[in-house]
Amino acid sequence: MIRHFEKGDCDRIKLQPEQKHEDTDNWYLFDDEDTIVFEYDNRVLAIVRPFFEDGGRVWLSALISADCRDKGFSMFKQMRKIIDDFLNDGETQRVEMITQDNFPAAKRLAKMLGFTCEGTMKKYYNGLDFNIWGRVK
Repeated sequence: MIRHFEKGDCDRIKLQPEQKHEDTDNWYLFDDEDTIVFEYDNRVLAIVRPFFEDGGRVWLSALISADCRDKGFSMFKQMRKIIDDFLNDGETQRVEMITQDNFPAAKRLAKMLGFTCEGTMKKYYNGLDFNIWGRVK
């Protein structure tokens, strides 16, 4: 099921080991009407927050649960459709996402969603390297 964010969703997601380095102090940014939650069988599989910027640019911030297991593929198909809709709405020209460089699951996700790796930002956050991915219309 796809729904809007509800208070407590961030507490219900089972983080992957690589995501534990991320700044949970900034999770308040997910508390927005644009935030999308993928849920199945009372499990929060993913929380995705699009940030819309001037010039037709959207960048995505996401928490992907270690608990998505058997529902991962169908969830990724739904995520890809949402991104396709952003690009087909006539206003969005570019969608970006940033992933940890040493996080293989995030790289697979970006590729499955049709993104192309555009480079690596060295020591971008907490001394970790991050990749920037883009998808254009």
